[in-house]
Amino acid sequence: MNSVKLYSNGTAVIIREYSFQNQEPLRVSIPVRKSDLDDVVSSLSVFGNVTITAPPTYSPTNAQETELTLKPANVLKELATKLSGAAVEIEAGIVYTGKLMGLHRYRRDVQGAVVKQCRLIVLTDKGVQQIDETAVTAIRFTDAMIQAEINKALAASLNEIRPDSSLVEMTIQANLGTTSAVVTYATPVAAWKIRYQLRLTSTETELEGQAVVDNDTDDNWADTLITVITGEPITFSTDLAEIRRPARSRVNIVANRTTGAVRAEPVMLKAIASDEAHLDFTAGPAAAGIVMAAAPYPERMVRAVQEQAEVRESGDFSVFQSPHPVTIGAKRSAIIPLFRTAISDHKAIKRSRHSTVRHIAGEVTERCAMKSSF
Repeated sequence: MNSVKLYSNGTAVIIREYSFQNQEPLRVSIPVRKSDLDDVVSSLSVFGNVTITAPPTYSPTNAQETELTLKPANVLKELATKLSGAAVEIEAGIVYTGKLMGLHRYRRDVQGAVVKQCRLIVLTDKGVQQIDETAVTAIRFTDAMIQAEINKALAASLNEIRPDSSLVEMTIQANLGTTSAVVTYATPVAAWKIRYQLRLTSTETELEGQAVVDNDTDDNWADTLITVITGEPITFSTDLAEIRRPARSRVNIVANRTTGAVRAEPVMLKAIASDEAHLDFTAGPAAAGIVMAAAPYPERMVRAVQEQAEVRESGDFSVFQSPHPVTIGAKRSAIIPLFRTAISDHKAIKRSRHSTVRHIAGEVTERCAMKSSF
């Protein structure tokens, strides 16, 4: 089962399961942003009774650097002038083998009109020969180094569409009796955010929390269990050779800015049964990353059924896992349900500055996001 575990600091641990067909070697390709290669390469692991027949390979961030640039609208002239001196084979009725010398431009009269044309100049065993551009059907550059530079130039042109994209690739072979393998790696992603909705009726108060997950990677998360975690693990982006003295955080005894409470005025509770009733919330400055929504909750309306996340504690972390696999395409976002809990009495909901979500005895509090004050 594929899974993505998202931490509060914008780090994701991605687990991919690959299935083998007829014991054929499997080529694994992972689309990665060039800026994220350090994290992916540092954390990449393969699990299962398999053999890595071709080791993980990738293009370094400077791999496509080349002095050669080709303009798509004028490729023949670009090759003839910029690659002067390269060994070539040119097909133009017959095959010319030699070294490309350049381009000769000339004018000719065609039915009273002056037309600009070109001839390729090639140094062959027979001497310097001219080949009219209209007769050329193929040009082959026989020097492997020159061909590699042409490939780099073409790749650089293509990368203008997705200049920050790269691939980490490897080949794995299943050993006898093995049907699948698991590949894991960590990568930076957009930090997940929490979204709250507080609903009031004349008889109950309900608090609902949902995670806003943004897939800003180049990879599609298809049929994937999404897990959001409140912890902040150390990322892999670091330079072990660099000497640094970490700065210490300053703790202010007196805060520079107070954080106001978010509360529902008691008078509004009496009006909630009315269809025209609107909740009036008074609030202080909004905390970063928090969305608090309040709306009338008419008693005659039934809430849509939606399974909530599975919640567990892991040390100081709180872990919320989607009940079923979901699909979040590259550059897409989704809202994942976390919890829905009834609050027995109408309470004031206050923001605080702690950062761990807790699910205790059917009620939820969240440090650094929300806290129920009784």
